[in-house]
Amino acid sequence: MYNEIKRYFFFKRHYLVDSVCEILYQMIFVLGMCMLLLHQPNLNLIMFFLFFTATNTILAANNELEFEIRSGQVDNLRHNDRSIYVVYMDRIAGYFLYNATIFGLSCAVLLLLMPTGLLQPVFSPSVFVMALMHYLFFFLLYLLIIWLTLKFERISVALNFGYACLLIYSGLVFPSAFALSYRNILESASTVVVKLLYALLI
Repeated sequence: MYNEIKRYFFFKRHYLVDSVCEILYQMIFVLGMCMLLLHQPNLNLIMFFLFFTATNTILAANNELEFEIRSGQVDNLRHNDRSIYVVYMDRIAGYFLYNATIFGLSCAVLLLLMPTGLLQPVFSPSVFVMALMHYLFFFLLYLLIIWLTLKFERISVALNFGYACLLIYSGLVFPSAFALSYRNILESASTVVVKLLYALLI
């Protein structure tokens, strides 16, 4: 896993200009969303972090796998001792750390631009359980996307469409117009799990 993290960051450093532009683009996106929702009480940086890191990790994996398919490098992976799924499970840490770093840099800029009250995430057992459930779900989705990319070779447009839908309707960034949203399901499920854990421990 460490070698894959190092490989990914070396790859980003090799294409430095492209990587800097990508980082600036992502930071502008995070800052823009927070500026847009500055007076929205539902804005929660933890929820935004969960959305940003999970979705961009999947997009990064799809982008790299599609490139390897187009360039023929995927044949080397197929003849490797490890399966493609194992390779991409190792790579997930690099994608996640890269996007988490971008989000962290954006938060540092937010500290300078926005009221400190906006940057007071509340940590609780429910939030921790919710994060675990969220990342477990997206890990399974990550494996599904790898399978779909190998099968259809190019699904990036469909993924970007799904990304836009999640951004608007999941409730993790914008307040959902629906009574039942992904965020509501996560919050309800995490509350139930925490109550069960408390009941077992007491």
